[in-house]
Amino acid sequence: MHPVHELKQLREQMVEQLTQIPEYQALKAMERFIAEMTNIYETASVHDEAISQKAPIEMRQKVEPVSPAPRVTPYIPAHRVA
Repeated sequence: MHPVHELKQLREQMVEQLTQIPEYQALKAMERFIAEMTNIYETASVHDEAISQKAPIEMRQKVEPVSPAPRVTPYIPAHRVA
């Protein structure tokens, strides 16, 4: 008999059964999501580092404009509408 061939078949069967489990599918989806987010943020941080190393402060302000904070009106109970 061929124990290596049988072990490969057994492994394939186990992987096939494992991929049918919803928890395993959710775990793999989470791993893919985390990998994609890590890739996005690593690329963004590399880009930011390149800008900060190459460009003077004035250029960085032009490249990365700072948006003003939205104005928030404080709530005063006397302003309630009846």
